[in-house]
Amino acid sequence: MEDKIKINSLKRTLGALQIVLGIKTIQGASNDFKKTIVPFSKMTEAVKPFGMISLEMDLQYAVTSWDNLQVILDTVNGIIKWFPWVADFFDCDNRAELTSALISMIFKINTVGRVYCKVNTPTSEYMHWANIAIDDAGNAYLSDADNKFLRQKITANNMSMGIAKYKFQTLRIG
Repeated sequence: MEDKIKINSLKRTLGALQIVLGIKTIQGASNDFKKTIVPFSKMTEAVKPFGMISLEMDLQYAVTSWDNLQVILDTVNGIIKWFPWVADFFDCDNRAELTSALISMIFKINTVGRVYCKVNTPTSEYMHWANIAIDDAGNAYLSDADNKFLRQKITANNMSMGIAKYKFQTLRIG
């Protein structure tokens, strides 16, 4: 039994090192993303027209272009897609949180927040967490790992994406 404990400890250590190496590799391939530092007020301006309550998590925000954010989201979604949705343990809130955290950690971009919203589909209505990305032009985009990783520019606080209709409540950004 003690050998199995030692082997599992070694596996966890090696797995952690592989993750760190993967993150460092992605970071090394991401130095070309131009960033601008802006205050929190710029984040609230981007979502104010949509009636969301914005919770300030940081004082400064590193923004980049929508083209760069799409590459960043594709990279992070490429990681998340390997880990299936699991009720209560890795469901919408965890996936939105991980998306935001990975983007902050790997790319040093903290303008992809988590949004709490009501979602209506043709067959159901439920409360949900997704992501909102804000670019350097002050545009906000909805991105949802649980809706086929779809994303689109937000134009109203009752927008449709795919078969889902989103009504935004609260945004936590940073």
